[in-house]
Amino acid sequence: MSKNIWLKILAIFIAIIIWLQQILLSEQVTELNIPIQFINIPHNLILANKKVITIPVIFSGKGKDMILLKFSNTYFEINAIDFKYWNNLLKISDQDIRIPDYILAEVKKINIQKNILIKLDRIIETQKKIVLRYNSTEDMQFFAKQKIIVEPDFVSIKGPEILLKPLKNIETEFISRKDMRNNKMEVLLKNPSNEISLLDEKVSIYLKKTENKKKLFSLIPISFPHNKNLNIIPSKASILIEGPEKLINSLNPKSIDVSLDDKKLKPNTFVGLKISVPAGFEIIEYTPIKVQIIGTQK
Repeated sequence: MSKNIWLKILAIFIAIIIWLQQILLSEQVTELNIPIQFINIPHNLILANKKVITIPVIFSGKGKDMILLKFSNTYFEINAIDFKYWNNLLKISDQDIRIPDYILAEVKKINIQKNILIKLDRIIETQKKIVLRYNSTEDMQFFAKQKIIVEPDFVSIKGPEILLKPLKNIETEFISRKDMRNNKMEVLLKNPSNEISLLDEKVSIYLKKTENKKKLFSLIPISFPHNKNLNIIPSKASILIEGPEKLINSLNPKSIDVSLDDKKLKPNTFVGLKISVPAGFEIIEYTPIKVQIIGTQK
C-alpha cells in the first residue's frame, strides 16, 4: 500500500516537470505595457507631464523568456534631441525597444491606437517677491508693529514655465519673534515644488527701530452693566497711549476698551477703571482714576 502511494507521488511529480517543460520551452505570445524613457532632451526644455507613458506591445518567444520579460527592465528609448517647445508627435518603432540581452523575445506588434503628443515646457528664470509666514497670530501682530527689512526681498527662481507663471511669490518657513537675535534672524525659503530651483535658499530679516509717539484719546465710553439700576460719574475717559508713530496714528479708538469690575459695583462707592489696548501699545496715564457709582430708582 505504502509503495503504491510513493509511485503515485512520483508520477504526479514527473507530470508536473513535463508540464512545466512544455510551458517554459514552447512558443508563446504575450502582451505587456512597456514604459517610455526619453534621452537627449534639450537643456532648456522639460517634460510637462511627469506621468510615465506606456505602450502595449505584443511579444513572442519561449515561455521562460516571456516570464523573464514580464519582470525585466524593458523600455522604449526615445531620442528627444529634435523635440521642440510644447507639442511633439511621438514616432516609435520596434527599433526603440531595449530588451535585456539574456531574454530572447520578438516584437510582433506595437499597439498604438492613436497619435501620442509629448509636451515639453520651457525652463525659465524669473524673480518672485518673498512673503513672510508667521508661527502664530501673536508673532504676526508683533512683526506687523515693526519696520521689517527683508534682504533680499526678491528671489530668483528657475523651473518649468507652466509652474512659474502662476506663482505670485515665494513664502518663507514659519518665523517667530523668539528666533530674533540682536534684531536679526535668518529664515529658510519654502520651495513650492521639487521641479523649481531657488537661487537663494534663505533670507535675512532685520528689525529697524521705530520712533514711538504719544497720543491722547478722549471721550472713550466707560462700559458697565446697565441692568443693575446704577449710573456712573463721569461716563467717559481720556487715555494717553504710546506706540510706534506709524501705527498709533491709525489706531482706532474703538479698539480701546474701558470698563469696570462688575463685582465692585455698589451705590455710593468709587471704582477704578480696567483699560486694555491692542498689543504693542502702552498706557501712559488716564483720567479719571476712579468713577463714582450712583444708584438709580427702580
